[in-house]
Amino acid sequence: MQIHSLDVLLTRRSFLSSASVAGSAFALGCTFEVASAQPAGASGTPLNAWVRIEPDNAVTLVVSQAEIGQGIATTLPAVIAEELGAEWGHVHLENSPADPAYRNPRINWQFTGNSESTTSFFDLMREMGAGAREMLISAASDRMKLPEASFRTDGSKVIHVASGRSIAFADLAAAAARKSPPRNPRLKSPAEWKLIGKSLKRTDTAAKISGRAVFGIDVKIPNMAYAAVRTCPVFDGKVASVDRSSVAGMPGVLAIVDIPNGIAIAAESWWQAKQAIDRLNIAWSYGNNLAIGSSSIQEQYQQALASDGWLTVHNTGDQSAFVRIYPTKLSAEYSSQFLAHATMEPMNCTASVTGDGCDIWAPTQGQEMTKWCCHRCLVLRKIKCASTGPSVAALSVGGSWPILPSKRPWSPRLSDGQSSCSGPAKKTCSTISTGPPSLTN
Repeated sequence: MQIHSLDVLLTRRSFLSSASVAGSAFALGCTFEVASAQPAGASGTPLNAWVRIEPDNAVTLVVSQAEIGQGIATTLPAVIAEELGAEWGHVHLENSPADPAYRNPRINWQFTGNSESTTSFFDLMREMGAGAREMLISAASDRMKLPEASFRTDGSKVIHVASGRSIAFADLAAAAARKSPPRNPRLKSPAEWKLIGKSLKRTDTAAKISGRAVFGIDVKIPNMAYAAVRTCPVFDGKVASVDRSSVAGMPGVLAIVDIPNGIAIAAESWWQAKQAIDRLNIAWSYGNNLAIGSSSIQEQYQQALASDGWLTVHNTGDQSAFVRIYPTKLSAEYSSQFLAHATMEPMNCTASVTGDGCDIWAPTQGQEMTKWCCHRCLVLRKIKCASTGPSVAALSVGGSWPILPSKRPWSPRLSDGQSSCSGPAKKTCSTISTGPPSLTN
C-alpha cells in the first residue's frame, strides 16, 4: 500500500458531497477557496472528499491526520474501506491538503493531537465510506433494474446477492458520482465488519523500513538554497551581537538573516550553511532564565506540593472508616526530569515564495496552523501547504512553524551588504533548525 502527497484543494463537488453526508458537524463556519482541478496526475472519480475510484478499480482514500507513529494512517482508512466494501489490498492512500473539509469534526480545526483522531473521526469515516457505498449501489440498481436493497458491496464490487452477479466499482464510478450523496447512509453492524477490530499490517511501516518514506527533511526541489539556524540556548534569550565578519568569505554563503531569538545563514548547500552557522560568533543576552535547571524546577515542585490551596476535584466515601480498616500507610514519590518535547527528525521546512504565493513542504501536525503562521509571517494571500509523504510528521512531533509572539508580521532582515533573493538569483529556501526547541512546539 502506498501513500502519496495531495497538494491541491478540493473540488466543489467533493466538498459538498462530504458535507452532505456528514451533516452540520462536518465543517461549521468554514469558508475556503474552491479549486476546479483534480489533483495533479489523478485519473479517478471522486465520490466525496475522502473516496476516489480509479480506472483500474483501485480505491484511493484520503488521510487527513498526520501519521506520527500512532497508526492512524491504517486505522481511519480501514474504517472507510470497511463501510465502502473496498478490497483492502487494492487501497491507495493520499495525504490530504490543508483544507477546512478535513477538519477534526469535534474541534473544527485541521490538527493531529490529543490522542483523539480515532474517537473524533470514527463516525465521520464510517459515514464517508457508507455514503460512497450507497451511491455505487444506486448506480448498480439503475443499470441492472433491480432494487437497491438486493445489493451489497465486497472486494471493490457491487454484488447482487440472489444471483451473485457483480459490477466493479470502476465501472459504476462515473454514474455513482452523479448521484446525490445520502444524508443518513446505513452503517454496517459490527457483525458485518471484516477490517474494524482486526489486526492489520501498518500501511506506513514498509516504506519506513526500506527508506522509501519521504520525510520533510527529504524534500528536494530545483534551485534550492539551504538555511541553518542557531537560536538562543536559554528560553526567552536574545541575540546581543553578531560578528558577521567571522564568516566572511566562506564558500556558498548567500545571506545572514536575523530571526526571532536567533540567526539563520542561507547557503548553496546544507553543509556550507552548517559550517558557517557553527563558525559565526554570536553573543547572547540570556535574560532571567539562565539559572533555571532541573534542580531549581524540582525545588519549585516541592514547594508547590507543600503549600496549601489544593483543589479537591472529587471526594466520596468515609475516610475515617477506611483508615480504621487499613491502618498502614504506604506512600511513594515519583518525579520526571525536565525534558524538551523535541523531535527526532530535526525541525525543518521548505518554502518556495513566488509572485503567485508560497508553497510549503513541512512536517507538521497542524496544516491549518502552518498556513496561518505563513500568512502572518510572509504577508501573502495565497499559500499552499502540502504534507510530503506517508508519514511526513511521523518523527517530527510538534515540528510545525512556531507562533511568533509579535503583534506585527515578521519578515527576515538581511545583514548589511547582503541583497535579498530576487530576480534570476531567487532560490527556494529549506531551513533546518540546529538550536534547541522552543516552548511553542
